[in-house]
Amino acid sequence: MLSLGSYLKREREYRAISLDEMARATRIPVTKLTALEADDFDNLPGVAITKGFLKAYSQHAGLDEMEVMYRFDDFLKERNIDVRTSFNKLKPVMTRGRSALLVTVLGIVILMLVFYLSVR
Repeated sequence: MLSLGSYLKREREYRAISLDEMARATRIPVTKLTALEADDFDNLPGVAITKGFLKAYSQHAGLDEMEVMYRFDDFLKERNIDVRTSFNKLKPVMTRGRSALLVTVLGIVILMLVFYLSVR
């Protein structure tokens, strides 16, 4: 039996759908599509988001969505992957957002201090 990624790639190519077309239609970045088709799950987000990718991919390619999900579930079971975890547990999720928030708060505090000192 083909791996999930090999199956997806074979079916996409059989239907003459390019990666760029798949990316445009599904709004999944080409890098993530390439990772899916290469079974490179370390470069994909968590299980739930990957299932969303697979659903969109299946719908656009005209694949049986349940077949794709069964294959993905088999993959998870073979590797004892908990569906509540991310594939890459070490990646921080929102580092940029936290940094931006910190800079914004510090900026506001400094502006308030300058305003307070200038009014006195």
